Amino acid sequence: MSQVAYFAIHYNENHEDTCGYIAYNPDTKEALVSLDGDSWNKKVTEYLHTPFTMQRATGLESYEAQEIEPLRSMTDLKLALTLMWEKIRVYVDWSRPVEIDGVDYFVTDPLSM
Repeated sequence: MSQVAYFAIHYNENHEDTCGYIAYNPDTKEALVSLDGDSWNKKVTEYLHTPFTMQRATGLESYEAQEIEPLRSMTDLKLALTLMWEKIRVYVDWSRPVEIDGVDYFVTDPLSM
């Protein structure tokens, strides 16, 4: 049984930051998005359910196409999260804990997950 991974996220609208989180269960390959604002929740959920292709460096000047399905694995999810700001303007706060019901969930080393 895997542990749920929590990622703190935020977006800025009208000069106000709105914080939330993504909870990812690697066993079920499901993610829960918790953000104020239905349109932003929908935007992040759609992003996480949409495969895309990125160019992965194979050398100094060579690349190959890599298909990313954000919910397929923790590796794909982390790659997708690193690109989320550029694609939909939602930022991952890699060093900020997620607080749920007074309990902090902190990803101390997201690369080890």
